[in-house]
Amino acid sequence: VTEIKRRFAEHEEQAAVPFVKSADSYEKPRFLQTKKRLDAAEYGTMMHTVMQMIDLKGDLSAGGIKKQVDTLAERELIPADLAEEVDCEAVAAFFDLPLGKRMLDSKDVRRELPFGILIPAKEYYPDAGDDETIFVQGVVDALFMTDTGWTLLDYKTDRGADAETLKHRYRVQIDLYRRAIKELTGIPVTNSYLYALATKRVIPMNG
Repeated sequence: VTEIKRRFAEHEEQAAVPFVKSADSYEKPRFLQTKKRLDAAEYGTMMHTVMQMIDLKGDLSAGGIKKQVDTLAERELIPADLAEEVDCEAVAAFFDLPLGKRMLDSKDVRRELPFGILIPAKEYYPDAGDDETIFVQGVVDALFMTDTGWTLLDYKTDRGADAETLKHRYRVQIDLYRRAIKELTGIPVTNSYLYALATKRVIPMNG
């Protein structure tokens, strides 16, 4: 999904990007290696780790999130010397929003859900043959069931981007996620959102 999203973005600028990554490009997240400062990608990975690992039945106030983060550091799931960089206020703010409360009320919540589907290569590579396919894999940040179907949630740590910029930047990714979840579960994604941690805002991605 990351490569298709990147290819789509650069295609708009008339640039080409190879789809296949070499196996040695997948490395242990650098944020798990002790260092003094995190770059944007590493910070995003750490915040996603926190959103994945926190106890949804625990104390979700800012103070409670801080205690949970300290526990994650003790368990060496995040580096202890970088735990203070976690934006506990942004995490707590999400669970005070209506969307966060709907997630907590759901009886079926799934986090960091990996998937893989085959799609026709022509959809992204016009010169591909009619029978050629692409294996697309990705990880859904959060998915929870409502009375009407799945609600899909993706966390974003981009800084300095407004809602319209984020919607444009990630619409291909979210469309692929919706498609994958419907194909794999047989249940439609009726609502999808971004949660921008930098601004503590929920951004609808249904349209």
